[in-house]
Amino acid sequence: MDVARIAVILFLGVPFLLLIGATVFGALKIYRQPTQNKIDDSPDTNRLLQELHESLQNLERRVVNLEERLEQKHEES
Repeated sequence: MDVARIAVILFLGVPFLLLIGATVFGALKIYRQPTQNKIDDSPDTNRLLQELHESLQNLERRVVNLEERLEQKHEES
């Protein structure tokens, strides 16, 4: 093998191997990472979630009412 072929192989091969290695190490880090999304079952959290759910339901009702009113005005004109 001549020097030019070795240089091309090193020039293209080393970054490729670094990219593959970084991908493997990144995947292992994600796979081995402990789950940090633990559910908090405290009463405050449950109450907050219930209030949020109720507020979203109220918002949905208001949006539906507004849509109906807009449809009625559009049909009248």
